[in-house]
Amino acid sequence: MTNPAKESEEKAAFAALLLKEPDPFKAALQLYPENTARALRIATEFPKDAEFKAILAHMESQIDPMDCLPTKADLARVVWNKMTGKAENGNAIYVSVDDFAKLGKLYAEIRGFIEKPGPVINNNNNVIVPRAIEVPNHGTNEEWEQAAQRQQEESLNVSRSRH
Repeated sequence: MTNPAKESEEKAAFAALLLKEPDPFKAALQLYPENTARALRIATEFPKDAEFKAILAHMESQIDPMDCLPTKADLARVVWNKMTGKAENGNAIYVSVDDFAKLGKLYAEIRGFIEKPGPVINNNNNVIVPRAIEVPNHGTNEEWEQAAQRQQEESLNVSRSRH
């Protein structure tokens, strides 16, 4: 028979690990890395237990959901391992050239190797000069008509003298 206080502590520790690691078996292996049988039992039995569900719900309500997400370093490590062909279990995996390029770009963006363009600052001081057409002043309409008539008569006289 197990000690109820010890089992409650195990449930609390497992719940805390389960907040960061969504896979119950991986979380249980972190709790018992040398005892896979115990880890497997915890991973299969605890998620069904009412006391464990209450502990997990209480922990989830007490923390910021962003605290459960991986850090930038964790994400960079996962991408690096995939890029170099290391699986999570330590085995080698094949990475195609296209996948390597995509993972390399993602890794570089995460690490900040690719600088993103900053905001465009426009320091140009444009001087706007209003453009307008100057309309000459010809006086009154009668004066303008008389000047136009004189000019037309002079033009006709010049053109008659040339022909």
